[in-house]
Amino acid sequence: MADVDVIVCPAMPQPAILHGGSNDPAFGDTYSDIHNLTGFPAVVVRGGTAPGDLPIGVQLVAAPWREDIALAAARIVEEAGFEHDRLVSDTEVYRIAVRQADELRETTKRECEALRHETDEYVDTRLANFEITLNKTLEAVTRGRDRLQGRHQLDQASLDTLASLEDTGTIPPLPRH
Repeated sequence: MADVDVIVCPAMPQPAILHGGSNDPAFGDTYSDIHNLTGFPAVVVRGGTAPGDLPIGVQLVAAPWREDIALAAARIVEEAGFEHDRLVSDTEVYRIAVRQADELRETTKRECEALRHETDEYVDTRLANFEITLNKTLEAVTRGRDRLQGRHQLDQASLDTLASLEDTGTIPPLPRH
């Protein structure tokens, strides 16, 4: 380490694992074991974020007995990470992405409202048609019952409606006298 103050290397072969995952035999060792055994002071700090919002550890290793350098480097990396997060949130790219997301949300909301309106109209139409058919059926059944009981003489329009309902299978055929 004559030419460098700090070695920057990964802390693990993958991003951080979920809580309790370190008991998994496939987990393996961290890259800090060698530094612990040889007396090189090492500090692990968050160097980034992996998918799933899991932290990526960066290990900073200094020469033996130079914990001060390892800790100073760790502070610089952490501050750079905080500054990066702040700068990213203030950039034009970030503002454009937020605006586009808002526009997409509004477009989706309008499309959902239009689809809901169209669906409501379709259902209302189907219900209205069903109600008309049901009323005609009930009227025809009532007239047919009255006719069978001899209480009412059916006119030709009623007979035609009754025959139409029988032909479509809406009601079973009535016995003819």
